[in-house]
Amino acid sequence: MKRNLWLLWVYTCIIAAGCGNHENTEKLTLIDKMLEQDKVDSAFRSITAIPLSTMSTEADSAYYYLVRTEIYHRNRMPPLTDNGISYAVRYYEKKSDKEMLARAYFYKGISTYNKNRMQQTIHLLKQAEGLADRTVNLQLQYKIYEALAYYNGEAFENELHKIYAKKALDVAKTLNDKERQSSVLLYLVNYYIAINEKDSAMICINECAPLLKSMAPSNLPYYYFNMGRIYEKDDPQLAKAYLKKAIAIKGIPNAYKTLANIYMREDSMEKVREMWQQALYSTRNTKMNTMRVDIFNTMRQQAMEHGDYRQANALADSAARWKKQVYEVQQQ
Repeated sequence: MKRNLWLLWVYTCIIAAGCGNHENTEKLTLIDKMLEQDKVDSAFRSITAIPLSTMSTEADSAYYYLVRTEIYHRNRMPPLTDNGISYAVRYYEKKSDKEMLARAYFYKGISTYNKNRMQQTIHLLKQAEGLADRTVNLQLQYKIYEALAYYNGEAFENELHKIYAKKALDVAKTLNDKERQSSVLLYLVNYYIAINEKDSAMICINECAPLLKSMAPSNLPYYYFNMGRIYEKDDPQLAKAYLKKAIAIKGIPNAYKTLANIYMREDSMEKVREMWQQALYSTRNTKMNTMRVDIFNTMRQQAMEHGDYRQANALADSAARWKKQVYEVQQQ
C-alpha cells in the first residue's frame, strides 16, 4: 500500500513537472512570435514576467536565454551578462537545429562586439552565416548579412562591406521589406562615396528616395548627410541645406566635417572652427577615435596654412595620442 502511494506521488510529480515544462515552452514560443511580428515591447514585458528559476530543462533555459538576449539587443539595452547567450550556444551546438544555433551564434557575436572583440564577432557571424544559408529563414539571413556588412565597414574591409550589403539588399527585396531595403542602400551609398564613384552613389540614393516614408527614423539623418556629401562640390549651397537637415536630427561628426570643408572653400573661418568643435564634441564615443584623428589632422593642416605653427604642433600631439589608441584597436 505504502509503495503504491509512493509510486503515485512520483508519477504525479513527473506529470506536474512535464506540464510546467510544456507551459514554459509555450510561453517562450509565444514571445518568439512577438519578436517575429516586431512586437518588441510586448516581448520584453512578457519575458520579464517569467522567472528564470521556473526553467527546469536545458531546452527551456537555452530558449529563454536566446529570446531574452534578442529582446535586450532589439531594445538597445546592454545584456545583463554574456553567460546566458553562451549557455544557449553550448546547448544548441549539441543539437541538430541549424536555425537556433545560427541565432545563438549571431547574438553571441553581437555581445562580443559590444566588448570590442571584433575578431571573435566576425568569426561567430561567419559561423551563423554558414548555418543560416542552409535554412529557409530569410529574416535570419538578412540580419546576419546586414551585420556582416556593418562590421566589415567598421573594420574598413570595403569590398566585404559591399558584398554583404548587396546580399542583404537581395533578401530585403525578396521579403518586400522597404525599411530594410533603405537601410542597406545607405550602406552602399557610403561604399560608393568612399571609392569616389559618385554616379553609383547617386543611383543608390535615388533608389532610397521612394522608400523615405518606410525608412527607420534613425537612418533619416544619414540619408540627408549622404545627399550633402554627393552635392558637396557640385552644388555646395544645396549640400549645406542637406547637411544642416541631417545635423538638426542628429549630430553626425562627418556632417560637421563636410560642412567645415564647404565653409573653408568659402573662406568662412569662424564657421569652420565652429564646425570642427562640434565635430570633436560629437565624437566622444570611444569607437570614433579614427574620426578624432582625422579631425585633428585636418585642423592641424588648416593651422599650418594660416601660419599658426604653435597651434599646429598642439593639434599634431592630440592626433598622435588618439592615433596610438586607434592602432591598438586595429591590431586587435
